[in-house]
Amino acid sequence: ARYHAPRPTRLFGWDPAGDGLIVHAARPGGTGLWRVRGPDDPGALWAAFEAGQAGGRLNPDPQRPVMLYLRDDGGDEQFQIYGLDVAQGRSFRVSDGRSHHSNVRWSNRGDRFVFNSDRRNGRDWDLYVGTLDDPEGARPVLQGGGIWVPLAWSPDDRLIVAHDLDDRRVAYHLVDLPTGVRIPLEAIRPAMDPGAVLWTRDAAGFYFVANRTGEFRGLYHYEIKTEAVTPLSAELDWDVQHAALSPDESTLALTVNAGGRSALYLLDAATRALRPLALPPGQVQQLDFHPERPLLALGATSSRSPGEVWVVDLNTGELAGWGGPFDALDRAVEPEHVDYATFDAVGAAPRRIPANLYAPPRGGGPHP
Repeated sequence: ARYHAPRPTRLFGWDPAGDGLIVHAARPGGTGLWRVRGPDDPGALWAAFEAGQAGGRLNPDPQRPVMLYLRDDGGDEQFQIYGLDVAQGRSFRVSDGRSHHSNVRWSNRGDRFVFNSDRRNGRDWDLYVGTLDDPEGARPVLQGGGIWVPLAWSPDDRLIVAHDLDDRRVAYHLVDLPTGVRIPLEAIRPAMDPGAVLWTRDAAGFYFVANRTGEFRGLYHYEIKTEAVTPLSAELDWDVQHAALSPDESTLALTVNAGGRSALYLLDAATRALRPLALPPGQVQQLDFHPERPLLALGATSSRSPGEVWVVDLNTGELAGWGGPFDALDRAVEPEHVDYATFDAVGAAPRRIPANLYAPPRGGGPHP
């Protein structure tokens, strides 16, 4: 065939009920969520689920295997929250069917979920908390002007870190759910382009990804009692893309956009030392530590594939594909990583701009 549309394999996370991964893939056995037990396991179809939906998140409670996701109608971008009951293979609408919804996140216990929506007036995006037992009864927990985004639940599910996209002065806030009190985190300002928020188990603070310097997105730690903000990635002159915290809280994994390719680092939480781990060329989209074993799952794309899943053994640094074989473009060209000098300078040296150069294969021309 002259044209080929490769089908991605996407990471959904470690199986809450077992030792393997949950991935989304389209295969001869069906399109949906597949359980994969290892690098050599072709996997077993867990639940039929078509591609095209967004924001899929599995309930962390293995006793209630429900995935929440967003879906619009024919591209109208009026996203509604749906649930997929994996045991029954049944999808059902959770939200009101009228307003816009986004950023749905399960609580740590899996008994509630938070999302933002413009249902109040069609203009301002407030935060709501709902349950599957009473989805129509989702209650507002933060109402204000502009767009509020929920970022993370605290370990005891009492607090939610929220980001005000319209306020460049104090963008991060804590929302106390039992009291409804909103606490501005003034020490974090300025902080734009928010990313991951990772609480420590003692709820004394959290790690977060944001742009606080105007130059690069970085990884920081915030201590609630002292309001101290500690930079952790200052030596990396690239944007931090994603971050994850190991279950024992000894290690953070982070990726940076190093000239158009993801570079992976492990950060020792005690010593703050960074250790690079080798990755094949591509862009990492997700990071997920195994709950018990020294494994790190990564969802990634590359010039040859729209979606692959890799697992890194943190003891050996070895990387293996899980959920394959991956659908790839065998004739696609792997770009050459280059850089070139521009007109301005950093100190006495010209500033260099990274780029990916796609060159045609040798011979077989002419090429445009």
